[in-house]
Amino acid sequence: IISAYLSPKDISPYLTSGPVKNKSLFFGRTQIINNMINKKISNYIIIGSRGIGKSSLLKALQRHFQNDSEIECFYTHLTGENPFKDLAACLNLPDNSEIEEIKYCLSHSLSHKKYLFLIDEVDDFVMNDSKAKYPVLSFMRKLSEEEKCSFILAGFWNLYYLSTSDYKSPLKNYGEIIYLNELEESACYDLCTKPMRNM
Repeated sequence: IISAYLSPKDISPYLTSGPVKNKSLFFGRTQIINNMINKKISNYIIIGSRGIGKSSLLKALQRHFQNDSEIECFYTHLTGENPFKDLAACLNLPDNSEIEEIKYCLSHSLSHKKYLFLIDEVDDFVMNDSKAKYPVLSFMRKLSEEEKCSFILAGFWNLYYLSTSDYKSPLKNYGEIIYLNELEESACYDLCTKPMRNM
């Protein structure tokens, strides 16, 4: 009787949209994640097509670092209209904070932690920043060089182009590039069987 009133999506153990936020529903990418967390925290550029799992990977990294005593981790998007507003929100600064205020906050923090920004869906942002001669990306690169912050950027075509082909871009040699492809075979098997087994 109950099942007659439920649609399959109501009881499905699978997600059909958005990033995987629950650890029990995240499968694969083990080697990529281990390589990233075992190295000294640095910059990464994650490139992959839409729906391949970039956001889910960033969320998995956020879950790992949220309890790290040495890392202050933020997951965010940067809009093309006012990316500094998005960075300011992470740091609990006023919406109208300018670049120098954000830099001062990051540079003079009393916390001993290093800042790590996981920035998702960056294609529109990086293209708008390139048209404005890279004020934000140059700012991010400088903070990285001063070892105050690290940034992990996730996107697709625009991010790929600016990090590999545009020699004027601050993203050139900015960090290690990770090309996100299909799941590993063992992860595909787990994805097929474990959620159904839980049901």
